[in-house]
Amino acid sequence: MLLSLNKILLCLLILIFFGNVLSYAQDNEIHLIDSLKAVNANETDQEKVVLNLNQIAYLFGENHVDSSLVYLDKSITLANSIAYTEGLAEAHYYKARASIQTGAVIESIENYNKSLEYYTELKDSVAILYNYRGLSYAYSYGTSQLEGLHFNLKTLALAEALNDSASLSIAYNNIAVNYKNLDNYEMALFYFEKSLELDVKQGVKDDIAITYSNMGVLKAEHQKFEEVKTDYYNVQCLIPDIHNPYVKSYLYISLAGYYIAIEKFDSAEYNLKLANTICEKYHYPHIQVRAYRRKAEMLFKQKKYEESIVYFDRCLELSKSIDVYEEFPKIYKQKAQAFSQLGNYKEAYQNSEQADRFLDSAKTKKIAIALAEFDKEQKIKLEKELIFQQAENARLQLIFKYRLALVSSILLLLSGMLFVYLFLRIRKKNATLHKQHGLINEQKNVIEDNFEKLQINETKLHKLNASKDKLFSIIAHDLRSPFNAILGFSNELIESYDDYDHNQRKEMISVISASSESTLFLLENLLSWARAQSESIQIRKEIHDLKLLIDESIVPYYGSAELKSLLVQNTIPEGINIVADKETIKVVISNLFSNAVKFSNKDGEIKISHKRNETTVEICIADSGIGMSPKIIDGLFSIESGTQRKGTSNEKGTGLGLILCQEFMQMNKGKIWAKSEVAKGSRFYFTLPLVT
Repeated sequence: MLLSLNKILLCLLILIFFGNVLSYAQDNEIHLIDSLKAVNANETDQEKVVLNLNQIAYLFGENHVDSSLVYLDKSITLANSIAYTEGLAEAHYYKARASIQTGAVIESIENYNKSLEYYTELKDSVAILYNYRGLSYAYSYGTSQLEGLHFNLKTLALAEALNDSASLSIAYNNIAVNYKNLDNYEMALFYFEKSLELDVKQGVKDDIAITYSNMGVLKAEHQKFEEVKTDYYNVQCLIPDIHNPYVKSYLYISLAGYYIAIEKFDSAEYNLKLANTICEKYHYPHIQVRAYRRKAEMLFKQKKYEESIVYFDRCLELSKSIDVYEEFPKIYKQKAQAFSQLGNYKEAYQNSEQADRFLDSAKTKKIAIALAEFDKEQKIKLEKELIFQQAENARLQLIFKYRLALVSSILLLLSGMLFVYLFLRIRKKNATLHKQHGLINEQKNVIEDNFEKLQINETKLHKLNASKDKLFSIIAHDLRSPFNAILGFSNELIESYDDYDHNQRKEMISVISASSESTLFLLENLLSWARAQSESIQIRKEIHDLKLLIDESIVPYYGSAELKSLLVQNTIPEGINIVADKETIKVVISNLFSNAVKFSNKDGEIKISHKRNETTVEICIADSGIGMSPKIIDGLFSIESGTQRKGTSNEKGTGLGLILCQEFMQMNKGKIWAKSEVAKGSRFYFTLPLVT
């Protein structure tokens, strides 16, 4: 789903914050550079001087590329004079990386090859792998796409041997790009998803954002705009955490391309300006090439054909100056279409010929053949892995069955013991009060006091009896049902594993997973309720930002919301500080949001808003779901009523969550209530004290 205006503003605020963090990091790098310069001034070991020069160049890195290149040239000159192979290998590698940032593609390739030669002599497999990666990337910008694929496949093979997940991800990403250029959507998406899976495991946000961006470009080119929303939503959320200006400029241009595709030109122009600002500051000409192209495409869509041609020409001129021919066939083709719209068919024909000249069908065919051979090898390897995995799955399923049965038994036993203890404890208190009641007749003043206590405790006992019946009902039915599903499907998989195909087994495992998650959520509510009843919960009131507290509470349920294609809007701004116990209020928000998802129809909406009073803030979680009748509303917060309904996707509920919400709100000196109409959605309100 797309970011709302509030979410975009939030991302901008986060960006400002991380800008301050980045400034601190840059100051630290400058301090390290000055320290290394001081060391070199007195260093007599020339090899150490070379390595220090390389480290200085590395620290200048992405923010000061020109300075980095100056120190690398000094390092290479000194390393050559003393024949220091290791220093030369490292210096040429860093220079290759710096050159690609400045758009010097040919120089980058030359330095990667020199570095590769030295590292091959040193037999450094990891460094050889990194040079393969660099060469595949550098060649992809020029006319040697086949050479780029050649080095990418070498990267893949060596990364698998070294178990280097980061390099594997890059290799899969590059293979996906090759398939994208061959217009093979399914295979391109397959390898992008493999790359994303590795990126997420590694947790490197730059790589995750780039892969989401590449998937978005692929889907946008194939008009799959509904699917692409999630990819670009993830990109926008990740951008504030990305400090590399090179990566950030690339992502801004990708976002601009998406907004151009859906004709949101103001947003496209905004992202292009952000990218241009970075390119001008750090001098990234080949990123600037992409910016010119996106600008031309936007003008073309706006039917400003003459202005579009101007930017296509800027794109081509800058590309030629840095030997980047990556997208020439598409650029000339788009330029031809612009001339055609202006009625200048001569220029349109000439640009079409230029597009054909750069589109080398022979090379394309060779790339397709190379990829076909690669896929054949991958299939053979996957078949072997599948045979092994099937045997391993059978073993793990057996272990899972016994462990799950043991854990379930322990949890059920503990739950039963806990509630029996609570019941007996209250009953004992009540028996004591009844005994005292026989003495009340002797003292009139004491009679009224003890009689009132007796009534209160009898009410508590009645409520506890109802709670006991309710909880034992939950244990007997709502807990038994998912465990039956878990054990049933587990037994079936163990005993008849080979009788089912892959999809059937995957469906059974999905049922086991869903039942386990449902049971865990129910147990968490049961245990929270039990703690509340035993008065063991310690309320620690602290100051919290309301928006951040709500975001943290609802994140675990975004997956369920996305399954129903729900639009979730948190319109509460940052800066509203409340005083509350964090853990109990998170339980309240989680339960209300989970219910909103449960009772919402597909493609519905959930909106979280607020109303500020003098000393309190009123929060509303509203959905557009099936709503409730007055009778249901009257019994929502009463455990005796046993209000429970199935969700719009047959999700089961116990009604215990709202009882828990009410108790926790009372502990936090707040109120909770609901308003609803059948088929018109529901609105749940609760109040919290503001910081005064």
